[in-house]
Amino acid sequence: MRSHLAPCALLLLLSACADSRPPIWEGAAGIEASAIEARSLRVEWPAAQDDRAVAGYEILLDEERIGEADADVRSWEITGLAQGTEYIVAVTAVDEAGNRSERLSTMLSTADGQPPSWPEGAALSLTVEELEAELGAEELDPEALPPVEAGPSSSLIRLAWPPAEDRVGVTRYRIRKDGEVIATLEGHTLRHELQLETPAGVWIVEASDEAENVSRPLMREHRDPGFELAAGLAEPTAPSLAPAAVLQLDPSIVGTIPRLRLGEGFLGRALELGARPPIELNTPAPPEGPAPE
Repeated sequence: MRSHLAPCALLLLLSACADSRPPIWEGAAGIEASAIEARSLRVEWPAAQDDRAVAGYEILLDEERIGEADADVRSWEITGLAQGTEYIVAVTAVDEAGNRSERLSTMLSTADGQPPSWPEGAALSLTVEELEAELGAEELDPEALPPVEAGPSSSLIRLAWPPAEDRVGVTRYRIRKDGEVIATLEGHTLRHELQLETPAGVWIVEASDEAENVSRPLMREHRDPGFELAAGLAEPTAPSLAPAAVLQLDPSIVGTIPRLRLGEGFLGRALELGARPPIELNTPAPPEGPAPE
């Protein structure tokens, strides 16, 4: 008579040998981002442990499986993402028997690759106010000789601009003059005043966000009104002087003349004086007689 105990014992033995334990993560295991771009993420994770062997890993994005990695792979690049967007990334370890570990998961955001923008019709406002030059202490003494000239004049520049727009937020504004950074301001600032000796130049305001994306510039050029006036003047003509012409000098204002400039030609084509005629110039009369051959 055959016994039925042998097949039963074999089934019990096979059941006892079956792998029913899933892989585990040791310690404070977690997923880390090794690279964050505007449209991609690269993630890394530690090795899982199993009583037999880990067969591989499953990678999930927002609960959807997007890839499988071999047991010796510890990183994965996720592409085709939207910029400035949050995603839940998870990794599950799987053994040869198909047992799955608990998920490692984390929330990551892609980088913000969109720069701030200006509203339609945005413009940079610039006004310039000329300030009086500061005088030296000696100027206060009427008997001080020689008199002290005023220091260099300066201008008060006022800049204003509309708020820029950004999907994450504007963090700062930069003001440049002729390419040089003049000021860096907080993102809530929409106006600025500063004092310079030379306001003429190309002024620019740029908006930037936390990711250092920079907007297109708002630009405004300021020209020196004096330069424009001089550029529009007609060419001066040479003065006609009579023989022994005399330019009289007022002795009471000697030493108060800032400058005297004689241009080209006979006594110059231009005579620039900063006060009333300060000099006496006797020009000799042309010699009499026939012109030399």
